Amino acid sequence: MRKTTEEVKNSVATVSVRAGLSVPKACIAVQAVCEKLYNHKYYLSPPLPTIEEADETTVPTSKRPRTSDDYKVYKDVLPFVKTVNEYKHKKALDREIHAASLLLEKDESTKSTLHFDSTRRSRIDGEWPSLVLNFKNDKPADCHMIRLRPLFFAYEDRDQITKLIVETFFRLAVTQKTTAKALWEKVNAFMTDAATKNLKVEMEVSKELKTNYAPLHLLCKSHTCDKFDECNVKTLSQIESKIKLREQIEKGNHSLNPFSVQKNLWLLMSSFLPSLH
Repeated sequence: MRKTTEEVKNSVATVSVRAGLSVPKACIAVQAVCEKLYNHKYYLSPPLPTIEEADETTVPTSKRPRTSDDYKVYKDVLPFVKTVNEYKHKKALDREIHAASLLLEKDESTKSTLHFDSTRRSRIDGEWPSLVLNFKNDKPADCHMIRLRPLFFAYEDRDQITKLIVETFFRLAVTQKTTAKALWEKVNAFMTDAATKNLKVEMEVSKELKTNYAPLHLLCKSHTCDKFDECNVKTLSQIESKIKLREQIEKGNHSLNPFSVQKNLWLLMSSFLPSLH
């Protein structure tokens, strides 16, 4: 079943955001998946008419379909880059309006945490930092996680992070006809990874917004645990090599395919070590 124009446009925008791809590359990805998995043929531009069909009625007079004949030609054409970019911008605005509304109207039982999330994108220099607002409550209906739009940093330091937060809160304040200071004072906690450049950012933001309020600063443990995991995997890999763990297991079951060390090492250790006792 073919999707509507709105669904196709939403699919291209989603692929672009989640995969960190430009809109033209996201169009190619959607085109390939639809063709290979669902046998739906989409075009990046209107298909050229054959010699027999080449007349004034088969070629659209505008890049945007206006007549019924134009819509027939464009029905299998993916949205243009400008159209998808405008759609992404509108969705980002809608998300910001929703985030500002939840932040301004939250009650005392709802705790809001502002996460500073920064991850390296594949083959892109620099980083794409973004802010995530997380609302927690005993009621599942009141729990929300909203990722705000990312911005490009040529380099990342305390001053740049502060400017990102201040600019974001000024933008959120416009959507609710309030002040950035009022919204900032609704944030209960500010969470970052344990890096020196992230410390005291909340104090700098409060100074910029001219308020004495500063949220509690929390340190995310996932980055630290990732480093511990890397050390553990390297150590276990060395132990596996010394005791020839894989060879011992494959001797007992010749049909056993080689396992990935990183994903299945703990499973292999738990299944093999008891036999040593």
